[in-house]
Amino acid sequence: MRRQALAVAMACLLCLAGCTVGYQGDTADRIGWEAGYAATDPLDVVATDGFNASERAAITARTMARVESIRGLEFTEPVPVEIVSRAAYRNRSIRFAGSDQVDIVAEQSWEAPFVLGEDRTAATALDALFGDGVVGYYSSDTGEIVLVSDSPTPTLDRATLAHELVHALQDQQLPDPAPATSRDGRLASQALSEGAARAVERAYETACRERWSCLDRPRGGRPPAGAIATYQGVYLTLIQPYVSGPAFVETLRAREEGWTAVDEAYERVPTTTAETIHPVRYPATATANATVTDRSTPGWSAVGTNRLGETTIHVMFWLERMVPRPDDAIRTSYEHPLSAGLVGDRLVAYESVTGQQGYVWRTVWESPAEAREFHDGYLRLLRFRVGADRLAPAAEGPGKRYVIRSGPFADAFRVRLDGDTVTIVNAPSVDGLETIHAPSG
Repeated sequence: MRRQALAVAMACLLCLAGCTVGYQGDTADRIGWEAGYAATDPLDVVATDGFNASERAAITARTMARVESIRGLEFTEPVPVEIVSRAAYRNRSIRFAGSDQVDIVAEQSWEAPFVLGEDRTAATALDALFGDGVVGYYSSDTGEIVLVSDSPTPTLDRATLAHELVHALQDQQLPDPAPATSRDGRLASQALSEGAARAVERAYETACRERWSCLDRPRGGRPPAGAIATYQGVYLTLIQPYVSGPAFVETLRAREEGWTAVDEAYERVPTTTAETIHPVRYPATATANATVTDRSTPGWSAVGTNRLGETTIHVMFWLERMVPRPDDAIRTSYEHPLSAGLVGDRLVAYESVTGQQGYVWRTVWESPAEAREFHDGYLRLLRFRVGADRLAPAAEGPGKRYVIRSGPFADAFRVRLDGDTVTIVNAPSVDGLETIHAPSG
C-alpha cells in the first residue's frame, strides 16, 4: 500500500551527506532482528568523521530492529534511505500540506482565522517553514526515506531515522486511510500517524538512556526563528498533529494493552481535530454537516470549500491573545472554551468576475451556549484585536456588520448567531456582503 502523502519530521535538523542505504534480507527474520542486527546489538562505528556506506547500512538495520521491537510490527519490504543536501531538497519543490494550500480556497482558509492577510501567501509561508525546517520525510510514492543534510560531514540523528522508519512500517503493515479532503481532516489523520511515530521515538530515546547503546545525537535546529515568528499561525496549525498526536495515541494504548487499539484506529481514522484534541471522545464525537446554500448574485461564484476545524479556531484566538500564552507557544494543548464544542464547519470561498475574493464560513456547535461563546469571542476579536468598526444594522436582514478599514485584513464582515450556528460572511466591501451571500431573513 502507498499513502498519497509525505510523512514529515520537523523536530530537529539532520547533518547528513548524500547517499542511499539499502536493505539486506534476513533468512531468519523476526521482530527485533533486521539484516543480521538485533535491537540490542552494539555497533562499531565512529561518528566524529561521519559514517561510511557500510556504517550507515548497519545503523539503518539496527534502527529498524529497534523500531520493530517497540512497535511490535515487522518490516516486510526494504526501506531505502536517501540523504540529500538542503539545496537539493529545496529544488525538489515538494508539497507537504495538501492541495488546499495553493489556491483561492487556501488563501481564504488562512485569511478567515486572521492567520495570513492579503499581504502574504500560503505558498510563501510553507516555503519559509518547510524549506529550512524539514529534517526528513518518508515518501509513500517511492517507499523511501529522505534525510536532509545541513552539514558537509555525514552524521545521523537516531531519533529522526527512527521516526521516519515508523512511517515506513505504517505504510507496509496498516490499512491505507482514505485521503482527507480538508485541512481539518488531514491534521486529524496525521495525529494518528505522527502520534504513533512520536510515541515510538520517545520510547526509543528512553531505551537509549536506560538500556541501549546509542549514537550521540548531533546538534539540531528548527525552522528559522524569523520564519516561525512571521508565519506563527501557519506553523502552530500544522504542528498540531505532532503536539496532540502522542497523547491521542497514548489514550488509545491505555484502552487495550499494547498497540491493538492504535492499529484498529486505522480502520476508523479520526476525521476531525476535535477528536485528537479531546482523545477521550474518540471515536464517538458527534459531527454535523455545516451546509452553506449558495445565495450569491451573478458576478460571484463559489470556487471551493474547506473545513478548518477546532485547531484552526483555537489558533485564531491564540494568535490574538484571547487564550493563555504562558510560554508564548502552544506546547501541550489546543483546548480552550472559545474553540471547544465545535461539531462541524464549512468555509466556501468565492471569487468575482473581476478577481475579488470573499467567503462564507459557517460553524455548528454542540449547543446554543457554545455557539454564543464563540460568537461573542469572535466579535471581541473583531472589535478589539483586529480593529474593526461596527456598522449600523442593515435593513436587508439580521446579522452584525463590521468593517476593517485598512491593513492586510481590510474587508467587510457580517456575523450572525442562529441557535447552535454562527455564520460569518466576508467581502471586499460592505455592499459585497449581500452579493456574496444574501441574508435569508
